[in-house]
Parts: sequence; structure tokens; C-alpha cells
Amino acid sequence: MNGGMTTLLRRKRELEARARPRAQEYTRIMDQRRPLLRELEQMTMTYTQESPSVPEQQEDLFRRIASLDRHVTAILVEHQVDVTEYAQVTCRIICERMQQRLPVEIRFMIYGYMSTKSKIGILSYATESEAVSDAEEESSDEEPLPLDFDPVTFEEVHCWDPQFVGEQTLKELAANFFDLSHFVVELSNRAQPLREFLLTDPNHFDFLAWTYVSNISITFEEGEYDAQNPARKILAEALFTLKPQARINLDLRCEDFPRTWVESQKRIALTYLPLASRLRAAGYIVTVTIWKSRWGDKIIDPDDECSAEAWSKKIDAVWGVWKRQGS
Repeated sequence: MNGGMTTLLRRKRELEARARPRAQEYTRIMDQRRPLLRELEQMTMTYTQESPSVPEQQEDLFRRIASLDRHVTAILVEHQVDVTEYAQVTCRIICERMQQRLPVEIRFMIYGYMSTKSKIGILSYATESEAVSDAEEESSDEEPLPLDFDPVTFEEVHCWDPQFVGEQTLKELAANFFDLSHFVVELSNRAQPLREFLLTDPNHFDFLAWTYVSNISITFEEGEYDAQNPARKILAEALFTLKPQARINLDLRCEDFPRTWVESQKRIALTYLPLASRLRAAGYIVTVTIWKSRWGDKIIDPDDECSAEAWSKKIDAVWGVWKRQGS
């Protein structure tokens, strides 16, 4: 047993030992308080104008009860402090034993039940006062969290508090959270929010969250792919640093001009073909979607052929579905 576990177990026993006499003192005070309350109630019921001494007796009872109440309050305040520490120590003991006895794969399975998975937005245009995003996700209608969200405040559970879980478990829990969460990236001409996410540790977990991301959707807003665009250049290269087998969805925004839609969409989509091909060749699970089109569909799924001919046929098929629905 290591020194940290020994210290935790010793503190747990100390807190348990302190709780027993405090509970006894609380019981003793409440036993004194109950007959005083009964006496006060009886005195109030029998009080008449012919009993001038009763108010004085009542005042005396009020003072005695108030004194006992102050004592009880002090005990409860002290007890609450110890209860919180006892919860921290007990949780830390459990987490320490998990670290010592369970392999990391089993620990990560447990973390999946301790914390929620969320949608997190990396938005190049958002400010604190603006709406985060209107990005949509098939499995959820929730709006994405801002990138600089505080998981402790967001979750409001003890598993994000190092006082309860310890530093090592907190880091693993955070890594698991980023692994399970769906990241939504929307780009304009500013790369700063994305650069900060790639290079900084805003929550002070001592690791870069990007290295744990395994599910990400990128919405390209300006149509054709421009490798010289700073934000896109940073993102394109960063995608290749994601963990193996990460799921990457490229959402292509297009204007809905029915007369020229097929050719314009082919032109836009095919500019992303080299990036999608490189990602597929690197082992990532890539999908490409026509973004926010009411007749939209995936251009490629993970098992589809990634070629100009295949993409063109898929866009033609989507256009055919739209024409049939509109007729």
C-alpha cells in the first residue's frame, strides 16, 4: 500500500471517530430541547390574563431553546465540513484503488458512466455574447458548448473535482470526455480560436485535448477549398494529428441555386477530394456531407469509393432525388 493510500485511510478513520461523539452530543441536546418545546406549547395553550408570570416564563424558555439551537447549529456546521471531507476521502480511496487494480481500458469504461458526452463548438466567429451555434447533429438537438467551457461548472458533479477524484483520475476522466464528445468546428477567415484549441490547455489538465478527440465535424463556410486560407491550412494539417480511427465529417456549405446546383456543388465538393483522400489513406473514418441542404445527403460514407467519378455520381443521384421530390 503506497503512502498516499495510507494517509487517506488514516484520515477516513479519524473523521469516523470524530463523528461519533458529535452525534452523541447532538442527540443529548435534542433530548434537552424536546421537553422545553412541549412545556412552551403547554404554557401557550393555558396562558390567561390572570397569569401575569407566564410571559416571563416563556421568555426564559425561549432563551434556553435559542441557546440549544445555537449549539446545534455549530455542531451541524462542523459536521457538514467533515461530511464533505469524508466524501472526498472516500471517493479518493475508490479512485486510488481503481488506479492500482484496474487496467486503463476498464477505467475508461467506468469513466463513460461517470461523465456525460457533449457537443463542443470551436467557432471562429463567436463571442461571449453571441449564440454559440446553430449546428445540427442527427442524434441530438443540443447546441454545442463553447470551447472554453468549464467542465466543473458544466457537469456540477464531484467527478470533475480533484479533491474527490485525484489529479490522475481527473486527467483520465477529462481525456475520456474529449474522446466521447462531438466537436463542431465552423471556420471563417479567423484561425485564432482553432489555434488556441490546438496549442493550449484552457482547463489546465496538463494535456492537449485535441490529442484525444475522436469525433469531429468541420463546416467549411466559403465554398471551394483554399489550402492557403490560414484557418483551413491549420485545420487540414491538425486533422492528421488526431488519434487513429478518429471520425471526421466534412460538412460542405453551399448556396441553394437549383439551376446551377449540380455543377457548382460538384466543383465545390471536388476541391475537398484531395483532403478527404489523404485522410482516408491515413486511416481516418471520413464522411463528406452536403451541408444544411434540405435534400442533402452524404457524398461519401466510410466504405464508399473516394474518387472524382464516384462523388460526381453521388451528387447527380442527390439532385435526381430533389427533382423527384419537387415535382
